[in-house]
Amino acid sequence: MVTSEDNDKRGTVYILTNESMPGHIKIGMVGGESPKDVEARMRVLDDTGVPRPFDCVYAAVVADARTVESTLHKVFGDRRVRPNREFFEGVEVFRVKAALSLVAERDVTPGITIDTNEEGEAVQVKPPKRPPFRFSMVDIPNGTELAFLRDENITCKVKDDRHVEYGEDTRSLSPLTQELLNAPRSPAGPDYWLYQGETLSERRRRLEEERLENEDIEGD
Repeated sequence: MVTSEDNDKRGTVYILTNESMPGHIKIGMVGGESPKDVEARMRVLDDTGVPRPFDCVYAAVVADARTVESTLHKVFGDRRVRPNREFFEGVEVFRVKAALSLVAERDVTPGITIDTNEEGEAVQVKPPKRPPFRFSMVDIPNGTELAFLRDENITCKVKDDRHVEYGEDTRSLSPLTQELLNAPRSPAGPDYWLYQGETLSERRRRLEEERLENEDIEGD
C-alpha cells in the first residue's frame, strides 16, 4: 500500500555537467517526476554567475529522492568541492549514473540543453542523438575479452559488432549486465565492461574527443 508519506518522498535525482566547469558534476534532486521538472531546475541554475548552461547527463525517478541524493553525496564525498555545495570534482559521470540507475524507477533525462538567446530568454536546444553503441566505433575487434567492472574475474568475448559471448550464450551487453547486477531495469552495458583499463563508455568518449580534436587540427 502506497501512503501519502511515500508519495512525498518520491522525486527525481539528476546529474548535471557544465562546459565552463570541466571535471565537475552536480548531483541534486527535484520533487517532480518529469523531464520538465529537471528542465525547470536547470533554468534556475542558468543565472548570471554561470557562463555556460548546464547539461543533464542523467535523471531518474526514485522512491526516496532525498535519501538517494544523500547516499550519492556520501559515496562520492571525498570528491565534494565544498560541504554546502552539490558539486563534485574528478568523479567519472558513468560511476554516478551506474549507481543511480540501480534504484531508478524511470529515466526522465530531458534530452535537451537549456540555453539563452540574444535577448537573454531561456530556450531549449535538442542535442544530436548519439548512435547506439557498437564495438567498431571504439576500435574493438571480434574475439576481444572484456572484464566486468564489479568483478574482473567475470569476462565475456566480443562476438560481433553488437553482441558478446558469455559462456555458451550470445548476448547483448545491457541484458547481460542487468542479469549480473540483478538490477530491476536494464542499465547501460558499456558503463560496466572494461577494456585496457577503461570502461567502454570512457573509451567511446575519449575516442570521440580525440577524433574531434583531429578534425579541428585538420581544419586549421
